[in-house]
Amino acid sequence: MTKQCNDCYKYKPKSAFAKNGKYLHAKCRECQSKYHKQWRSDPENHERLKKYWIKTSKRLVATSPHRREADRLRKINRRIIKDIETVRNETCIDNFGCSKKVFVARFERYFEKNPGMTWENHGAWHMDHIKPLKEFKLDTEENRKAANHYTNLRPVWGTANLKKAAMYEMEQTI
Repeated sequence: MTKQCNDCYKYKPKSAFAKNGKYLHAKCRECQSKYHKQWRSDPENHERLKKYWIKTSKRLVATSPHRREADRLRKINRRIIKDIETVRNETCIDNFGCSKKVFVARFERYFEKNPGMTWENHGAWHMDHIKPLKEFKLDTEENRKAANHYTNLRPVWGTANLKKAAMYEMEQTI
């Protein structure tokens, strides 16, 4: 069985057309791909997409209590790492469940195993939750403290952390 593409007007097998629910697209996959490449290369469309994603992500944060709490934890962690030299000991105890000295020593052991990581180049490396925040219910203070406990945190190169996303892999103790 064949179908004619509305763009190139060639008759192609139905397998050359993507499905939209129970219907086939009017354009073949090849023509659809060309159209999308051209559409994405237009700077005006790029800006429109950018605004859409910003608006969508804000709406998600605003509507999901879990997402809001996870973002709040990440923001606090970034602020502490940025000012690690001047942060108070009580701040580390409240947020990580350990003293500043223990927290710094643990991270610096990771730095030794990853040449190039330092406190100054945070951004090139990320603070990673070994067991991802999505695995925790962040509805109570107790759960938030467990998710953000220093034994669940480690520095990881940014690219590796983004590839990992929210996957959970057991690690050996340090």
